[in-house]
Amino acid sequence: MNNNAEYNKTMNDQTVRMESIDKRTSNNGDKTGKVCNKCGKAFARVNDIYREDFLEINKDWGFFSVKDGKTYRFAICEDCCESLVKSFVVPVEVSDTTELV
Repeated sequence: MNNNAEYNKTMNDQTVRMESIDKRTSNNGDKTGKVCNKCGKAFARVNDIYREDFLEINKDWGFFSVKDGKTYRFAICEDCCESLVKSFVVPVEVSDTTELV
């Protein structure tokens, strides 16, 4: 299998995984909502309002990428986000927000 075919298979597998996570349902058939793509934790939700924060990314890859034409969509919980950020060689910029909307 050449690299392009391997890449396409990987992308197809990831797309199926992302779609299945978005379509998770509870035992009674209700949608359970979003889950962390990294650890699988379901985000707490009451009356369709999420009761915890999470990072949601929707990335359309562009012309100069090997992923050109692909869209990545995923969410990660605060703990997984913190773990990811700690792994960065260059620290992220953090600022305080004084007015919360």
